[in-house]
Amino acid sequence: MREFVRALAEMESARQDVKLASLVSEKKKVGVFCPVIDEAHFTMCDKLCKMLRDAGIDTVGIAVYEEGLELFQSLKTDEELLNIAVMAELHRVDTMLILNLHSMWGEMMYQYFARHGIEFYFVENDDAFYYKRNYMYEHISELYDCYVDFVDEYSRKSYLGVIREGMSGQLGEYIMAPEPQYMLDGFAPRLGDVAIDAGAFDGETARDFLWCGAKVYSFEMDEKNYQKCKELGDRIGFEVEAKGLWSKHEFVDYKESGTASSMIASGGDCQAEMIDLDSWAMAKNINRVDFIKMDIEGVELEALQGAKRIISTCKPRLAICAYHKWEHLYALQQYIKSLRPDYEVAFRHYPLTTSILLPYQKDIFAHYGLSESIPTWCECVLYAR
Repeated sequence: MREFVRALAEMESARQDVKLASLVSEKKKVGVFCPVIDEAHFTMCDKLCKMLRDAGIDTVGIAVYEEGLELFQSLKTDEELLNIAVMAELHRVDTMLILNLHSMWGEMMYQYFARHGIEFYFVENDDAFYYKRNYMYEHISELYDCYVDFVDEYSRKSYLGVIREGMSGQLGEYIMAPEPQYMLDGFAPRLGDVAIDAGAFDGETARDFLWCGAKVYSFEMDEKNYQKCKELGDRIGFEVEAKGLWSKHEFVDYKESGTASSMIASGGDCQAEMIDLDSWAMAKNINRVDFIKMDIEGVELEALQGAKRIISTCKPRLAICAYHKWEHLYALQQYIKSLRPDYEVAFRHYPLTTSILLPYQKDIFAHYGLSESIPTWCECVLYAR
């Protein structure tokens, strides 16, 4: 409990208004980094510079990638454009403000600024910043109950890192796990397991589970993703269902978006069939499930509800993504424990990797010497066994 309380107490001085006020009182020269090469994000940075100047902060200009100079120079602005490489070498700023867009670009460039001895601070618009912060405080009792229930200290530290980022907006709070995602020792698929892979995308995770010796059943509602996954499954030996997991059998609209295709209330560009795992298993005459992984873009809780019988009777090991909705930081664990209080739970947070980047994006990462591990809000996983 002491560590939890101390970690939250430190967040009081991490408020965004406190930090920005200190830049005024300490007469810091401030740059604003545009983390994405497009007009919309540049406009956000331009507005931020004006807001900072109105608040009495000495803004030097907008720092941009060399690769984006041509585009940005064509846009209307009163701000000076700074090539980040030249700016860093000449130390023209004391503090670099980075828009926290959870876009992976700002998340990575802080490493570059740190190497050049430049202080950095992530900023968000006030509504986003205080919504996250207030949400954490409003649900602090639920978060604490989850925190104390984790089976290991690493889980508690990793979980605290996510809470602290939610309260401060500073991505440096994150603690990234070293093992491959879904493969935490003691919670991963084993030889002879019946394993469920919900949100299969291209089938690579199902392949990994297959290599662990499991019999794998994958679910993928996006038609394009399903075709890729089925091609791999037919080749190496796992089954794929052209369905998504849900709390009941239903047809739903969804928005096609590659790895992030997700259900929406109405008006989606595609339609998918959804099924609850309990009904599916009964129809397939599958009496035992040993492992369930879910990464299904925010409907993890509903899919767990649709697997109530399996979880209650089989107690499968679970690896459930817990980052699509803030409430999933506690609601998933609460529901799982309500079905089987004897579950042991753990928490890990995984980085993205440059394998997801387009070629030109990889070139930018290489140009600035950035790590291939990208710390983002994504890829938080709740484990249970």
